[in-house]
Amino acid sequence: MRVTPSKRKIVILGKVADSDEVSSNLKTIAFILAFKDKPWAPLVALSKQTLKPEKVVIVSAYPSACVEKFPNIKDLECLVVPPNLKLSVGERVGIALTVAFNKYNIALYDYVIRLDEDFYFDERFLEDNIRTGYDLIGCHGAMLVKSSKISEVLGGRWAISPMDDAVVIDLFRANGCSVLAWSWIHPPIYLRKPRDTYSRGIMFGRELYRMGYPFINLMLDLLIKITIARVIPSLKYRR
Repeated sequence: MRVTPSKRKIVILGKVADSDEVSSNLKTIAFILAFKDKPWAPLVALSKQTLKPEKVVIVSAYPSACVEKFPNIKDLECLVVPPNLKLSVGERVGIALTVAFNKYNIALYDYVIRLDEDFYFDERFLEDNIRTGYDLIGCHGAMLVKSSKISEVLGGRWAISPMDDAVVIDLFRANGCSVLAWSWIHPPIYLRKPRDTYSRGIMFGRELYRMGYPFINLMLDLLIKITIARVIPSLKYRR
């Protein structure tokens, strides 16, 4: 028997949900992080989504990155958060997103998507990933997160850290959240491949130790990851 797309059933972490119900009831707010250049790629991608976000906010370091209107995006705003260039990129991202979360009251939405300016994805990206039901999905500059968990786990803020994305993922895992990190059900396209280097790993380890992660566990974890990366180089970075 043929099932029409509007009536197909979706399994969400063991629960069956109707696609119409998922699409109509969930509200998403998208935050695009930009520096000086206008974030055309994620704007184009968001405008084509089968499940469009209720609001799109460009969180920019400078006014030059702002876009006032864009086709098929009804509610588009720009928030300029002047950067402290003495801080790392991750720390600046954490400060900017925290300001944005407070200004736009993310509690009004079901999901928050955090995007860098160099990401693109096809029209089913939001819908297919939201259907998975994970509390957090993604990594680096493209992460889809339940807003209720941002309040519960992070106190309504984003991690202010040189390794902001990795710290958020680790805190979600530590609090028993359902996490699909470093991967996607329906992946985005990285227009500029993120750097997965040893220096990034060292920064991550330093941040975890500062947060109270046992040193011996940290060293064992780092040793295992380095060994795997050397034996199977393709695991160092997965799209």
